[in-house]
Amino acid sequence: MRKIIFVINVLLIFTSSSNSQSGWVWQNPLPQGNTLNSVFFVDTLNGFAGGNCGTLLRTTNGGLNWSFISLEGNPDIISIYFVNPNTGYAVGGGLILKTTNTGLSWFIASNISSILYNIYFINDNTGFVCGGLPNLMQVFKTTDAGTTWILNFSNNGSYLSSIFFIDENSGFSVGNNVLLKTTNSGVNWLQQSFPEAYLPRDIHFINTNTGFVTTSSSGRILKTTNGGLNWVSKYQLKTGTLYDVCFVDQNTGYCCGDGPYIVKTTNSGDNWIAMINGYGGRAIYFINNQVGFCVGSSGSILKTTNGNFWTNQYSGFNYHFYDIAFNGSYGIAVGGNSYDPAILRTVNGGNNWAIVGAGNSGYEYYSSFMLNSLTGFIVGRTSAGNDATLRTTNSGLNWSTYSSGVNGRLNSVFFPNQTTGFAVGYYGKIHKTTNSGDSWIILSSSSSYEDIYFVNAETGYAADLNGKIGKTIDGGVSWVNLLTGSSIALRSVFFQNVSTGFAVGSNGRIIKTTNEGVDWVTLVSNTNVVLNSIYFAQQNVGLIVGNDGMILRTTDGVNWQRISGALCNNAVDFYSVKFINSFTGYISGEWGAILMTTNGGVTFIQPTSTEIPKSFSLFQNYPNPFNPSTKIRFEIPLLRGVSEGQLVTHWREGVLSSIIIYNSLGQKIATLVNQQLSPGTYEVEWNAANYPSGLYFYKLTSGDYSETKKMILVK
Repeated sequence: MRKIIFVINVLLIFTSSSNSQSGWVWQNPLPQGNTLNSVFFVDTLNGFAGGNCGTLLRTTNGGLNWSFISLEGNPDIISIYFVNPNTGYAVGGGLILKTTNTGLSWFIASNISSILYNIYFINDNTGFVCGGLPNLMQVFKTTDAGTTWILNFSNNGSYLSSIFFIDENSGFSVGNNVLLKTTNSGVNWLQQSFPEAYLPRDIHFINTNTGFVTTSSSGRILKTTNGGLNWVSKYQLKTGTLYDVCFVDQNTGYCCGDGPYIVKTTNSGDNWIAMINGYGGRAIYFINNQVGFCVGSSGSILKTTNGNFWTNQYSGFNYHFYDIAFNGSYGIAVGGNSYDPAILRTVNGGNNWAIVGAGNSGYEYYSSFMLNSLTGFIVGRTSAGNDATLRTTNSGLNWSTYSSGVNGRLNSVFFPNQTTGFAVGYYGKIHKTTNSGDSWIILSSSSSYEDIYFVNAETGYAADLNGKIGKTIDGGVSWVNLLTGSSIALRSVFFQNVSTGFAVGSNGRIIKTTNEGVDWVTLVSNTNVVLNSIYFAQQNVGLIVGNDGMILRTTDGVNWQRISGALCNNAVDFYSVKFINSFTGYISGEWGAILMTTNGGVTFIQPTSTEIPKSFSLFQNYPNPFNPSTKIRFEIPLLRGVSEGQLVTHWREGVLSSIIIYNSLGQKIATLVNQQLSPGTYEVEWNAANYPSGLYFYKLTSGDYSETKKMILVK
C-alpha cells in the first residue's frame, strides 16, 4: 500500500539511517556539530537530543551511539518531552512534533504562528507549551494528547522561555522579567513580581514552596522558599548564561551553562560548586539519582553514571577550521587560534582525523593546499605577527616553517602546478615559489588580498576586501585592480577556465566574469549572509558556503539555489569548500565542523517510507501550481534479474537515479538528484526562486526507466 505523506495537514517524518544533511555527512565532530538545546531519556537506554537546524538524535544504548531523525524544513528543536516510552513531543519554531512509536517516526501535531520554547505534560493527555512573539507572551494547552492546542494565556510582554508543573494543578512559567503561576491547571495564570534586573531562562520546583530559576543576566541561580513570592540569588557567573536546572531529589541539583559548564548543589541550592569548566552547556537531564546527560554547543554530549564524573559521548575537535585541503584520500584541516593553533590530518578521506603538532604555539593558520599526497602547505601568521608558511613532505605528519620576518599575515595559498605556488595576504603581501616551496621570493601589490586563484603559472586573480579583484598576467610580478561595481568585500575567487570566473563575499555577494575579469556581473544569491568560499567541481556545477550554515549550489553558473537541509539561522558558519572530484567534496567551518559529500553536494532526498514499492513511480509535484518551492515524490522498486526473474536487491549499490528539471524549451536547468538509490519512496524539493513563471518539466531516470511530468511556476 502506498503511504501518503500529508493527511489532513499531518506530515510523517521518518528516521534517517545516516547522519546526512543536504547530502553532506558530518566527519567532525561526531555524531554532529550543531548546538543541542534539549535532552530527554525515557529510561537508562532510550533517549533523545534535539538541536539547531532540524537536529533530532536518538539513542537506544544509553548514549553510546546516536542515530539521526530527519526533519522536514530543519526546524530548531528547543524542547523534548515524553509522557511514556512510546509517546513524545518536540517543539521548535512554531512546530509541535509528536511520536507514538518510541521516536521511530514523528509527525506535525500542530503548527502555531508563534515561537515555542518549552513543553511540559502533566499527564498523558494534558500538556502545555510556552513561547510567544516579540511583544507577546503566550501559553498553549492541549487536553487531547496534542491533537488540538488552544491559546491558554496571552499578554503583552516578551517570550516565555520555560514552563514547569509541580503537580497537575500548580505550575509556573518564566520569561523576560516575568513569572507566571497557576494553581488550577492553567485555567488562570497570575503574574507575580520578579526581580527586574534578571532575565529568566529556566524554572524548576522541588516542592510547592522551593524552586529555582536560571538567568541569562549575569548567569544567576535564584531560589524561592515561598512559592515564588520572593527570590534570592544563590550563585552567579562572572559572565555568560545559565540555561537549564534540574533536581534529582530535595537536596541534589544540577545546572548547566557558560563557564562553568556544569554546577552542582547538595544542600538544596544554597551552595553550588563547579564540576565541569568550559562554555556551551544548554540542557541537562537526569534519569535517576546517578545517571544524567548534558548537551550543548558544538553537538557536545556528556554523561555521568554517579552524578560526579562526566564522560564525553561525542568525539572530535572543536577548533574553528578556516580551510580544508585534499589530494586523493590525504587531507588537512587548519585553524584554531593563537593560543591553540590546530592542524588535523587524515589519510583515509576524512573517515578518521588526528591532530598533528607543528610546535608553533602562538601561530594562526588560515589557508592550506595539498600539492600531492605527500606535499602540502599552510599559511598564516607567527606569534610575532609576521607571515608564516608551513610545508610538509610526508602527508602532514611533520611540518617545517618559513617566515620572511615581515609583519602581516598570509591569508591564502595556491599552486597552479607542481612547482609554482603563490601566497597572498594583507599589506600587499605576495610570496611566490618556483621550486615546490624550497624557497620563496617576495613580491608585492597595493592591496590586501583575502584569497587567490591561478588559471596557469602566469595568470592569477585575488579577492580584495574592498570589493576589487586583483589580476596578474606575469606570474605575480605586477598586479592591476579590476573594478567589480561595488566596494562590498570579496572573500573567495574561483575560475572555471581562463575566461570564466566567480567571486563571493559579504552581504551574499556573487559576481561573475566571462571575459577574463574585464567585466563583472552580479548574480542573485537570495541571502545577505557572508559567503566565504566558492568551488566548482564540474563545469557550471559549483557550490558556495558561508555563515549560518549557508550552502548554495548552481548547475548552470548563473542561478544559485539554497540546498535544503543544513540551513538555518543558528547553524555553524562554514568557511571553506573543496572537491577532489565531481562528487566527493568537503566543507570546514567553526566549532570543528568538517562535512563530506559523495554525491556532489546535491539536494538531499528524504526517504519518506520504509515500505518497498513494487514498481517505478513519478508522482505529480505538490503544490502545483507553486511559488517558489514544490516537492517531487518518486518510487524506486526492487530490481528483477533478467535471466531468472528472481528479485535482486541492491541495498548497498542501489540504482543510478536522477531528477532533472527542464524549461519549456527543453533545456536542462537543474539537477536535483544524481546518485545511487536503494529501493524506497523518496521526496525532493525544488526551490525556483531564481526562475521566471512558466511551464517546466521534471524527469525521473532510474536504470532503464524514465518518466516526465509537467509543473507550473506562478509568481
